[in-house]
Amino acid sequence: MGLECVITAAGMGTRARPWSVLLPKALLPLAIRLDGGVQLKPVADIIMGNLAKAGCGRVIVVKRPDDNVLPTYLKLMWSMLDLAFVNQDEPRGFGDAAYRGLLNVKGDLAIIHADDGFITDPGYIVGGVRAVKEYGYDIVLFARHVSDARRYGVVMDHSPLINIGGLPSVEVYSIEEKPKRPKTSLALAAVYVVKVGKVNAALGKLTGSGGYVELTDALQLAIDSGAKALAIIIGSDEWVSVGTPDDYVKAQLRLYAESLSQAQSGQVEALRKLIEVGLGQAQTQP
Repeated sequence: MGLECVITAAGMGTRARPWSVLLPKALLPLAIRLDGGVQLKPVADIIMGNLAKAGCGRVIVVKRPDDNVLPTYLKLMWSMLDLAFVNQDEPRGFGDAAYRGLLNVKGDLAIIHADDGFITDPGYIVGGVRAVKEYGYDIVLFARHVSDARRYGVVMDHSPLINIGGLPSVEVYSIEEKPKRPKTSLALAAVYVVKVGKVNAALGKLTGSGGYVELTDALQLAIDSGAKALAIIIGSDEWVSVGTPDDYVKAQLRLYAESLSQAQSGQVEALRKLIEVGLGQAQTQP
């Protein structure tokens, strides 16, 4: 069966409307180089491909009850994997979606992956699995340095830099979701390798209290209860997000530029920088 993986794809996609009214975020297309040309690939294909390369044989997709488009697509394109689909009946957050997916995991090791981003090199995920299996960690996070960490989950307290399986890493003592005053610049990517029992015990406590559940809060609760956590440090450009329109435009331009020849890529890169400047100026307007 291989590894088990949970993809959380139950978000309402409000920031991506009107496209997300009919099309799940996971099916937003990105331009990538494939078979000698540029092709459009849904984000879901890139995520599924990375998980397959990391050894996932069973994928549990947590979805909205009214979403039949994503299951239909995945069944058509990824029938070689063992697919299961679970509904999140109410929009109660990333943590609640992860909890519902983990309840359907048969073993005690799983990868949790959001539907609106991916790590460009699946070797990092392989390293995370190895850190759990061979180095005794219960939670493996993936973090990169950002200029403004306030909009992300953040590693707030950690050890000095260490090497785990050839990957730069830090042991994690504290994390916080969207802190007003981040203590580090290490922002979390929405990919996690976890021991299911310890993480679901923490998630169960939070989901039982009702309301919106952040996965970051549950992971901190697990750490406080003795779970051993590690963050593997990835490059700042090795997490690609499509979670907001701004992120999607930047991701599209970047991946398209990487798909072209050097001369063409330079032109697209110049356009990308102009658009990023424009987006930054728009965000600073009152």
